[in-house]
Amino acid sequence: MKNSFIIILLVAMFGCGSVNNEYDCVTESRKEVLISWGDYDMKHNKMIAGYAVTTDKQVYQLYNLSDSIGTVPLYKTTDSVYCEMSNKLLNTILKVQKLNVPADTVRFVRYANPARGFQLNGFWNNRLKAIGSKEYREVFGILNTISPIKFEE
Repeated sequence: MKNSFIIILLVAMFGCGSVNNEYDCVTESRKEVLISWGDYDMKHNKMIAGYAVTTDKQVYQLYNLSDSIGTVPLYKTTDSVYCEMSNKLLNTILKVQKLNVPADTVRFVRYANPARGFQLNGFWNNRLKAIGSKEYREVFGILNTISPIKFEE
């Protein structure tokens, strides 16, 4: 009886410890990634409204396009939403490597990985539903689900 208890305990400890989290999408090379989104006034070079999410799934207010964020998290998203959005954004970056639609006011998604010296901005005119911005608009839609204040679609 005592041996059975020990075997069950060992199986439970090692079995639970080896469970693979299907939503563990933050690799070592992506630990410092900052993904941001919002509306930007290109004419006056200032942020209208923006948020950023870190790899610990915390959402912060974004102050400018130089990745200046608040110190107090506004919201925490789930692993599944973060991984869905992050994977969709990476696939979008591979497909549409640069998006810049000039307008006075633009919507944007930004991916920055300072450890790798990489950043990518996608800017588009939200009043137009152009084919070229479709993928970025889809990523923005996912990000809008974790925005403390929702952006109008």
